[in-house]
Amino acid sequence: MKHYSLHQKNNTKLILFFCGWGNDYHPFLKMQYDAYDVLMFYDYRDFETDIDIKALVAAYTEVHLLAWSLGVFVANTLLQNIPFTSATAVNGTLKAIDDHLGIPPAIFEGTIQNFNERNRDKFFRRMCMNPAAIAYFNENKPQRELQEQLEELQTLQNEIMNAKPPHNIFDSAIIGMQDSVFPPQNMIDSWTEILGKANLEILEAPHFLFNQYKRLSDLCRFTLKNH
Repeated sequence: MKHYSLHQKNNTKLILFFCGWGNDYHPFLKMQYDAYDVLMFYDYRDFETDIDIKALVAAYTEVHLLAWSLGVFVANTLLQNIPFTSATAVNGTLKAIDDHLGIPPAIFEGTIQNFNERNRDKFFRRMCMNPAAIAYFNENKPQRELQEQLEELQTLQNEIMNAKPPHNIFDSAIIGMQDSVFPPQNMIDSWTEILGKANLEILEAPHFLFNQYKRLSDLCRFTLKNH
């Protein structure tokens, strides 16, 4: 697993951002981070990191977790028993490969079996859906090798299919109703069962929705039930 500091200004507030599969920091460089330090994790070919996350978290007065897509599963696996000011899942679920609560297993396996450059690029277009998101993403594409993206996908499949989901660490979830990666109804069913409807924010947005926000902190939901 790799990490990248999107913003480091010795602020008192931190966002830990767990990105989705196949990505890196390039699609997020143009976002604004203001009073937050932002540490991003990506490339889940293994789940190891040289960052002492507990020590890092202890150095800040506020720590917000933001996890997107398959990064939701990764964050929930790795960050048990770490205190967060808020923890928001975006277009992902804990049971990330599942016919009813995640990506259907046949679709996930088909992505692996048919993985090549053409189908990867088709996936990214489907991830963005609308022309504005596609244009934004194409101008800020991840700089990743095809083979490592395939290895990452295979690792995630193995980890997810063999996992016994630990305790949920998220307190709110954002669900894009135009998502063509995670079926929206599967996400609604999953998070309603875990968090209740009061802590869900349902948007008319595709899987990749970051072009709609100027600041990454705008996606941190600070526990919806308290607002």
